Amino acid sequence: AELMSMEGMAGKLGYYESMGGDYRLADQAEARMRAVTAADIQRVMNKYFKLNRASVVVYRPTKSKATGLDSKGWQTWLQAAVPTQAVVDPGQVIAGGITRFKLSSGGVLLVKPVHHSPLVAAQFQFDGGQRLEPPQLCGGMSLLARTLLKGVPGMDAPALAQAMDDLGLALGPQVDADRFSLGVQALSDKLAPSLALAARKRVV
Repeated sequence: AELMSMEGMAGKLGYYESMGGDYRLADQAEARMRAVTAADIQRVMNKYFKLNRASVVVYRPTKSKATGLDSKGWQTWLQAAVPTQAVVDPGQVIAGGITRFKLSSGGVLLVKPVHHSPLVAAQFQFDGGQRLEPPQLCGGMSLLARTLLKGVPGMDAPALAQAMDDLGLALGPQVDADRFSLGVQALSDKLAPSLALAARKRVV
């Protein structure tokens, strides 16, 4: 909005000239922010976001009792409130720019970054398929694949289709001789709700 009027533009340029000594910083600020990586943020957080740097302010009614905690007691209390950090597999880079991660569940995650479009494509594969079907249930996996998009708990087929359209989500179940898979294509900025919707699919 500040660039839509001469007054706004003058105010912005004047701000950077007075604060940074160079009006051209107005054009550089966004580029600099976009250049910040997740690793940069993590590095700064690890440096400054420490419990011994924390300030605690307690607002309480005048008639209530004081907590009785000194600085050491508060630090112990805050330390207990910090969630335990999970051990993250750093991954192993293999051919073609793919990184291989070993999940705690025993599964394997393969990741290949592609930045030319704001999409995330994923393929979930499970042991399954016709070879694991008992004779009396022959064709059961194929039936599952064909009916997987016909509804989920709390959603019938039209509601599921509408939710997928709203998210720009594409789901594709497949089955072959030795595996059952689910393909997912989602917009990167809607990945979390898209995966949450895909996770609602259960085999009952």
